[in-house]
Amino acid sequence: MKKLLFLFSLLVFTVSLSAQTFKYHPTASATLKGYLSSTDWTTFNNKFTLPSFTSGSVMFSNGTTLAQDNANLFWDDTNNRLGIGTTSPTSPFTNAVNSVVSIPASHMSGTWYSGGSVTTTKPHLLIEPTGTTSNGWSVSGTAFGINAASGFAGNLFDLQLNAGPRFSVSSAGAGTFASSITSGAGIVANGQINSHNSLTSTGACLYVAGSNQGLNNSSAAQFLGANSSFRTFFGGVATGAPSVNTNYAAVVASTIGINIGASGTHPIFANFAVKPLTINSGAGTLTNAATFYLEGAATGTGSAINNYTLWVDSGTSRFDGRVSLSAGANIASSATLTLGSDGNLFHITGTTAITAITSSGWSAGSEVTLIFDSTASITAGANMLLSGGVNFSGTANDVIKLVFDGTSWFEVSRSVN
Repeated sequence: MKKLLFLFSLLVFTVSLSAQTFKYHPTASATLKGYLSSTDWTTFNNKFTLPSFTSGSVMFSNGTTLAQDNANLFWDDTNNRLGIGTTSPTSPFTNAVNSVVSIPASHMSGTWYSGGSVTTTKPHLLIEPTGTTSNGWSVSGTAFGINAASGFAGNLFDLQLNAGPRFSVSSAGAGTFASSITSGAGIVANGQINSHNSLTSTGACLYVAGSNQGLNNSSAAQFLGANSSFRTFFGGVATGAPSVNTNYAAVVASTIGINIGASGTHPIFANFAVKPLTINSGAGTLTNAATFYLEGAATGTGSAINNYTLWVDSGTSRFDGRVSLSAGANIASSATLTLGSDGNLFHITGTTAITAITSSGWSAGSEVTLIFDSTASITAGANMLLSGGVNFSGTANDVIKLVFDGTSWFEVSRSVN
């Protein structure tokens, strides 16, 4: 067999892909090098038959000879592209295989690596440009990772439906949902939605921007089973005309049902619960702190019959802690007294007799306490219904308490000090 010397290298051994013709000499010898003897020819003749090949086919062995599957395994040598399931690849690697029942078009198996450091525990599938460095991966393993190069300002992740944007994640880490979702919900969470790390001074854990968010729709954001009794919208300006006879609120916690356990004691059930604020020490000065803070009643050019900062529609309100009612700014006495909206207790200065108190900004059930700093008086009559119809002649440190029924002010008590 040494005669052969892998006859391909001798160029004397000639192969015709169509006829597989070999040159041979019946008496091959030392002077007839590179030829097959008759015996060798008989040994090798017709032992290996090549099929006809199609341009672009990638060869593989079928166990007997070389084979091809041009339609499913194709190499575009002009553009250096590999096609799986296509003879017209459009990228360096194109997979055009259709998925079928229980069989995906592409499947990456194998065990995900875990247990290394944040640098060595690489994702199972990683998209990363050459020259970048991967850090911060979960040591418990990552299924899919994207690591862009410094300076990249595009989207790390982008979902579209027939060229219509649906969801994207920018290089800054901001997630953006489609500007118009005609059906369904922007976020559907069957578990917790958590926001971690520090937010900027203008940041928000949940932010829905733009105008008319949720207006004339079932709800922009629903919490705890919010229903059609309230509709919600966040941010922007609600420019559309509200649906007739519909309530609106920024956040809705509607009726939910909670089953009492078969045993044990439940300290409390609540539709909306706020845990106490914890304040850590620092070099700055803190003026006020609140677990729940309401800045003020509704404002704007739209008219409202009543304007409230807090409205308890029905039921009993319980206050286990101290209730502090703020004192408003001092008010100079006048014939028609206008009380401020900054409290329920006012010091009255001056000596002008008071014959009425304006009702603007006050609702039925409101109570006020007036402390006199001088000798102003209150005259019974008009909308001032004093005890026994007797005028109140105030002197320094005298006090009178009044309650409003929506039309008139009624004396509750007076104290001459």
